[in-house]
Amino acid sequence: MNGFRTKKMLAAGLCLGLTAAGGCTCDDLYDPCWPQRYAAMSRHEVQAACAPAISNGHILDQTVWNYDFEVGTDVLTAGGRAHLDYLARRRPAPDPIVYLQTAFDVPYDPAAPDKFVATRGNLDSQRMLAVQKYLSAIAGPRAVPFKVEIHDPPVAGMPAVQMNVGMQQLDLSSQGVLKQVSSNKAGN
Repeated sequence: MNGFRTKKMLAAGLCLGLTAAGGCTCDDLYDPCWPQRYAAMSRHEVQAACAPAISNGHILDQTVWNYDFEVGTDVLTAGGRAHLDYLARRRPAPDPIVYLQTAFDVPYDPAAPDKFVATRGNLDSQRMLAVQKYLSAIAGPRAVPFKVEIHDPPVAGMPAVQMNVGMQQLDLSSQGVLKQVSSNKAGN
């Protein structure tokens, strides 16, 4: 029995010696970048989840709203000019895309919906031209090539009553509840 143990110990020592001599080390048994690698992965996942909200917020910040014009015209108000000044002077460089809310301050006549569409389109193009002229005048020698795009953004924000109910439910319960959305089509 003693010879068997000696042979086994000799074989194990020989294998270990050959492994060390062959350049194989045990460095790959642990992660040398342990906390940094996983912290970077976590940070990337959080930033990726926030990216749509950040992008939407930036677009809403770059939007020239209906209340920035006198009602039914393409004349900028003092607040509208101040907002465009803010956009043109942004550091380190202004964003060259400015969004214009489509005109909702045009009266609607149910008897002539085509007239409403044409009037709104005409006012949109007049307002777009007014914004481009003001931005190029403000930019002056910097000559930033601003591009104005018309869009129809949703109302930003949330009613206070809904927010209050949500906060109360958050504070009073330890579990979340997701509302089930179902379609009530005939035949289902």
